[in-house]
Amino acid sequence: MALEQLPPEPTAAMAALRLLHIEADDVDALKLKLTLREQLPADSTVDHVSNLDEGLEVLNSSVYDAVLVGLAAADTRSLDTIKHFTTEVDDTPIIVLSGDTDQRCAVRAGRSGASAFLLKSGLTGAQILGSLRQAMHVHTYDGELPERRKEPRYTLETTAVIYPIEDDGKPGREIAATTADVSESGIVVLADQDTDLVPDICLLGVQCPDSVYRYATVEWRHRRLALPSVRFGGRFLRRTDDPLHVSRLTPRFDTRSLRFKTPMDAAAVQEWVARGILQPVLVDRVKVCPQCEAIPTFRDGCPACGSALTENSKLIHHFACAHIADAAEFAGESVSCPKCRAGNLVVGADFEHLAGTRNCTECEWNDTNLAMIGECLKCGHRFHGQEAIDKDVFEYYVDRLDPLALIDRA
Repeated sequence: MALEQLPPEPTAAMAALRLLHIEADDVDALKLKLTLREQLPADSTVDHVSNLDEGLEVLNSSVYDAVLVGLAAADTRSLDTIKHFTTEVDDTPIIVLSGDTDQRCAVRAGRSGASAFLLKSGLTGAQILGSLRQAMHVHTYDGELPERRKEPRYTLETTAVIYPIEDDGKPGREIAATTADVSESGIVVLADQDTDLVPDICLLGVQCPDSVYRYATVEWRHRRLALPSVRFGGRFLRRTDDPLHVSRLTPRFDTRSLRFKTPMDAAAVQEWVARGILQPVLVDRVKVCPQCEAIPTFRDGCPACGSALTENSKLIHHFACAHIADAAEFAGESVSCPKCRAGNLVVGADFEHLAGTRNCTECEWNDTNLAMIGECLKCGHRFHGQEAIDKDVFEYYVDRLDPLALIDRA
């Protein structure tokens, strides 16, 4: 998003101005004089010199209302010397006129002490005059800005921090900021930062009256120079378009990975947790596969091989002689006791069926007690139930900023 130049100041009565224009390009110097000819108050003068050294000599012997410094494209040497230049000219406002459209050039000019930064291309006399008014505090701009929020704005100056939200969802390098004003739907902050390092959507932390930082996801709609800082104006994201919305921080069972996970990438979540922004809350504890940590099924199975395919052998108890044996031993044309040779036995009157041992159909195991067996739905690994890993399931929350609370403070 490109930096926007502020609209020109409303016309107001203004005393004659005496301006010094430092410009190495004679053609640009002439263009500026022609541009300002109809805009400056009557009897105003614009003196021209070719470089900063000549400018300092003139300023040592004469007083000017403001200095206009013209820079060519990528004129980094002049930018480096402006800071020294501003310390030599006391409180005289410095307005940089640049042929370089790189936003970083504007920020560097502001850090060097310039009062305003204007691009030479398409420059109008009204823009220059507006910057002169603002720099000399003759008139305060109170016009309506484009897309201005309809809710009332409240001036609020408090410490803030901007966390860029990168394309992978992780937090970028934090940027110190100061709030300027707030409304129910948006906020304006000042930050000494190159605008191309700040993406459109960021998490903004604001220090509240109780000294606790609370956070809101903001989409920056305006970026304007407010030298030596940049003024960022944005709206609060409150619905599912918010990358840190609760719906992206609540764990769900993922049918592809067969694990509980948040829609936000786990690595990004941990980065936000490490920054102290996301707070984890334990919501469940599940048993998972010791090999791949996916969700398993559990059932009674063979302790030797883990198979669920086991069969119960059947026993017969003969009441008369108290003989107990496998049902197959009593088989024949009729049910007969292999011990006492009694035949034609009737179930319930002469004998009863009993449950025998369990036999695994996949191995040779034979015993009475089955074991709790887990089988992973992802990798197929079989394991004893006591080998399962207890896995904590967390959801995450952000200590959200309440704009109304800040408005109450404002």
